[in-house]
Amino acid sequence: MNGMQPWLHLIEKASLHILQHDVLRRTELRQLGRELPFYVVSFIKEGSCRLRIGGRDYHANQGDVLLVPPRALHDQVKDTGEVTTMLWWHFTLTIADCMDALQLFQFPLLFRLGDTERFEHLYLEYRRCAERPASLADSLMRGAKSQELAAILIESALRQPDARLKADYSEAFTSILNELLESPETRIDLAGLGERYSLHPTYISNQFKKIYGITPMQLQLHLRLRKAKHLLETEKRPIGEVAKLIGYEDADDFSRFFKSKTGISPLKYRNEGRFEPSL
Repeated sequence: MNGMQPWLHLIEKASLHILQHDVLRRTELRQLGRELPFYVVSFIKEGSCRLRIGGRDYHANQGDVLLVPPRALHDQVKDTGEVTTMLWWHFTLTIADCMDALQLFQFPLLFRLGDTERFEHLYLEYRRCAERPASLADSLMRGAKSQELAAILIESALRQPDARLKADYSEAFTSILNELLESPETRIDLAGLGERYSLHPTYISNQFKKIYGITPMQLQLHLRLRKAKHLLETEKRPIGEVAKLIGYEDADDFSRFFKSKTGISPLKYRNEGRFEPSL
């Protein structure tokens, strides 16, 4: 799809979590007024069902996928009496635990899946590894199979002619995002970014939020807090050293920042049993 390539590598930085999954075999289905905080995927193995969202009906048949984005009010029902079998799951795909990696894309809510046989086999293998792991290899393969399931889904969605990017962008915003993700301890200087990318600092902040749903400063603070928690939980570094590693020269400034976000001091956070020594 034209124009999407600069964003695709961001998905590599994302963490996938399959929250629930099941095989549903029903002659009746009536799920009304649902609004869930994660993606809802239903693959129709046999039969049919109907999705209503945004005042529009989508009729799914064998081989179709229904993809409902987070917080989208929707109904999912069966209007016919035949048996319908659905492979469904709920998932999130987030960058830094705060950004939906797929929020940039406008995916079709109904589309045909490419290789259905491979998909069905992979789904059932994932369920086996997730529910009845027989070995360490099964536990490791669970993650690999979930990634492959998501890859098949996203690839099929991107191939649809009505798939597109939601927001206007330039590669500058991809670069800025990568800088923040790689080095959250480096101070944000919107004026400096403006000079480097020939963009007004206010435009950078506003457009960044339009694209990613968060300002550069908000994202940096989130990343710093996330890194600080990780260091406090896994290492015995002095608080002053932790402060410097996340971009604070003054340990008191770091402590005030940390307490404003968590309600407790860094030392108390470490001493409350969260510390897990690294190997």
